[in-house]
Amino acid sequence: MWTYFIHDTLSGARRQQVSPTGGSFSTMVSDIGGGSHTFQVRESPLRPDHWKSLTYPWANTLVQCWDGVPLYAGLLLGRTLDRDRGSLTVQHKELRLILNRRHPFRVGGERLTNGTLALSNRSLRGLIVEIVQAGVRRLDGNDGWNLPINLGGGELGNESATFWNYDFVTVENAIAEVEGRDGGPDVAFQPNLTDGRLDWLLKVGSPRLTGDRFDYPMNVPHPLLFGVKPTDDGTEMLTGVFAIGKGSEADMLVGEAGLNGAAATTPYLDSSRQFKELEDVGQLVSHGQGELRAHSRPTTQWEMRTLATSHPGVHRLRLGSIIRMRFQNDWWEGTRDVDQYLIGISGDTTDTLTLDVQPLGGL
Repeated sequence: MWTYFIHDTLSGARRQQVSPTGGSFSTMVSDIGGGSHTFQVRESPLRPDHWKSLTYPWANTLVQCWDGVPLYAGLLLGRTLDRDRGSLTVQHKELRLILNRRHPFRVGGERLTNGTLALSNRSLRGLIVEIVQAGVRRLDGNDGWNLPINLGGGELGNESATFWNYDFVTVENAIAEVEGRDGGPDVAFQPNLTDGRLDWLLKVGSPRLTGDRFDYPMNVPHPLLFGVKPTDDGTEMLTGVFAIGKGSEADMLVGEAGLNGAAATTPYLDSSRQFKELEDVGQLVSHGQGELRAHSRPTTQWEMRTLATSHPGVHRLRLGSIIRMRFQNDWWEGTRDVDQYLIGISGDTTDTLTLDVQPLGGL
């Protein structure tokens, strides 16, 4: 069953168990999930000043657990009081949102005009770890900068990244720049409870996150996946990308990614993408190839739902898991296995979960 707790964001300490009357959440790979929950506060045993303290924005995080295992954690951002109903609705977003509000330097004289976050001799995974570390951990950061995140270890390689202070690149934008390179890794912040204290595990893929595979027979009387609908969409397809970097007019840097001599099966579908913080043509080409890889074919998006009480159990169903749909003499799919990569989970206060997936072979 679901249980809900409010934790102190900075320390991770558990403050209060709560019981919403309704709500929803979503947790996502390489994106920022969120949601809202509603509480009856007029008839609550907690005093109004306690509720105000528990729901103060950013300082508090709502954690939704199944059988004690956290599936979602959202930093509280705002609240709405319905005086007629005596209810309080809180809005929340996943931890990664805070990295949109941080640079690798703080207000207070730290920013040097010619300063940089310069990283080298790292793998793409290693770059992500170093960038996140710059945004959430420092020796003098116990004033509100440090967050309870388990970063794991770094990783050596041949990749580099430089972010100049004068560009005011946020930590989130720096993460997204590395994610967007060809072969860039998926990133997720997985909530975790250690002795009742909240922290987050930084999960970085190679390039995908790793997770268990779960098989779902589809041609059975009562499949454990239901509401299954595939949609093929070619509106975002590309055959070539101009990746536009720093500079202007004739001095503007441009990287190109295209068919590389392959025979075209569709009309040319070229487009441009802006990466104005980049001044390395090789990195621009890598970003163009990443865009082309993501959009060279139609996307097949499957809708599907399952129950938290069903196989394999929500405590095992994690971002990065492989959902294998097993079709046998199906009227549309024939006999084949369809593997999907789990990139999002959303739900509410019931035991129904919606799974957001992507084709495993198309990433």
